[in-house]
Amino acid sequence: MAELNVDPYADLYARRTSGMSASEVRALFAVASRPEVVSLAGGMPYVQGIPQEDVFDVVAHVVSEQASTALQYGGGQGMPALRERLAMLMREEGTEADPEDMVVTTGAQQALDLVGKVLIDPGDEIVVEAPSYVGALSAFSAYEPRFIQIELDDNGMVVERLEEALVKGARPKFVYTVPNFHNPAGVTMSTARREQLVALCREAHIPIVEDNPYGLLRFEGRSEPTLRSMDPQNVIYLGTVSKVFSPGLRVGWALSEPGVLQRMILAKEAADLCGSSFTMLVTERYLSGGRWRKNLQGLVDVYRSRRDAPQGGRDAPPRVVRDTRVRGDRPRIQRPDSPEEGGRHDGHRPRLSCLGQQTARAWV
Repeated sequence: MAELNVDPYADLYARRTSGMSASEVRALFAVASRPEVVSLAGGMPYVQGIPQEDVFDVVAHVVSEQASTALQYGGGQGMPALRERLAMLMREEGTEADPEDMVVTTGAQQALDLVGKVLIDPGDEIVVEAPSYVGALSAFSAYEPRFIQIELDDNGMVVERLEEALVKGARPKFVYTVPNFHNPAGVTMSTARREQLVALCREAHIPIVEDNPYGLLRFEGRSEPTLRSMDPQNVIYLGTVSKVFSPGLRVGWALSEPGVLQRMILAKEAADLCGSSFTMLVTERYLSGGRWRKNLQGLVDVYRSRRDAPQGGRDAPPRVVRDTRVRGDRPRIQRPDSPEEGGRHDGHRPRLSCLGQQTARAWV
């Protein structure tokens, strides 16, 4: 007789766990990390572009000069020196930030979770883009909201659709957006749309949660102002060093007004007491001096060349569908002989993985 695997805790789980599912980001990274796959999906940075000697130098300094601090607990808000460096990063995009208004998180993913924890009650409405970053949807879903999806076009969120939803009675707790090099859509919100969104949310007293992991990776063209710079009182800003240094360090941050900030710190302390002192010190050391700027420019050059490569001829795997020359990190791509265009495979069959609202494509 076949054995039945019955979960002895099935009747004990909280109701909110019924909406949890396997991480689509984890599934994407599992495909992308396979050696035979050239990944054209996900936000996995080219960490090989960071010179090894720079990594060795910052780690050696922390271990030799700051070991007693690196191996000890720290404060829940994060190290002041690191918060100073993160404020410096924000100034690169024209955004003023007081380090006292920041909390350092375990990547921006924890910041998303903290936003959900302190703002969402079961049944609350929240606005997200359609499509939206799947990691944010996973983080928010644990708190049982009702998602209001607002469509995107080439200029970002269609704010008129949001206004229509508000007129019809929608009362969201907040609006979540990835305005720069959107994941997964690849679009950047125009200045006019940013102004429109900020004005609408200010008038309606709806906070904006701005998720900006890619802002410093622009290849060409003029940078758009951050939403936070346009309305500091009504925008909760989320950032990460995963794209400008290393995702393995798991260092992100949230910048918000004091009331929200204090609740996020309390929620973080309840979850993990504090972040890693070691990785915070490594990040602070790396961001001191000028090496990070040189290395970031090197990463941007690599990403630009990779973006341009598909346009170089038949031997290049895909072709660019959307013009991303003034956008940046996330071009949309498609191979001319892929099944979608009815062509032949010629031995270069695209391997597709449809992961919820994000499609991973890789050629092998």
